[in-house]
Amino acid sequence: TARGLRGRSKSPLLKVHLAMLDRITTLRSLGLSGEFAVNRPEPGAKLTEKSIDGADVARLKLLSTLRALSLDAIPNVRPLFSAVSKHSNLKELFLTDLAISDNDLKLLVPAKNIETLYLFRCPKLTDKAYNYLCQMKGLKRFNTDIEWRAAVKRKLEKQPRFRYEHYDEGRDALFGKRQGSLKGNSSEFPRA
Repeated sequence: TARGLRGRSKSPLLKVHLAMLDRITTLRSLGLSGEFAVNRPEPGAKLTEKSIDGADVARLKLLSTLRALSLDAIPNVRPLFSAVSKHSNLKELFLTDLAISDNDLKLLVPAKNIETLYLFRCPKLTDKAYNYLCQMKGLKRFNTDIEWRAAVKRKLEKQPRFRYEHYDEGRDALFGKRQGSLKGNSSEFPRA
């Protein structure tokens, strides 16, 4: 029985692959990666018409059985964010390298089913995202690498409904302080 699908963290998928994945009815967690990192395209990378986007993922029948979904460098996730609330079984969302805005995040507010949310390398999100996170009724755990203003960070830490952890602080607790800039990569502790 297939319980989860694992692979390289950057395995580009095409639309034809989604049709094959949709046949695996026992899958409970799925990680999908676009053709290239939306925020940091590889040199010479081109998004072809066969690459997957959020609308393609939203059409997956598989969403009705998944518990966890990880999206990495998937363009146009708005249609998927709008559909997430229809899948009450979906509890965990991992969002990495997405060109999403605060208004995109607002589409997740009706999704009372989302208990865990990870936001990494989504540079268009601002302090305004805090307001939408607080409106997510089912949210219990939130982890990010967003560089919040100090006032917003204090509000997040005092938020009674969900546990907030900044990626850098959690990593520092495990491995010690990162050498080098927190905003950039260090050879010792590269960003997730």
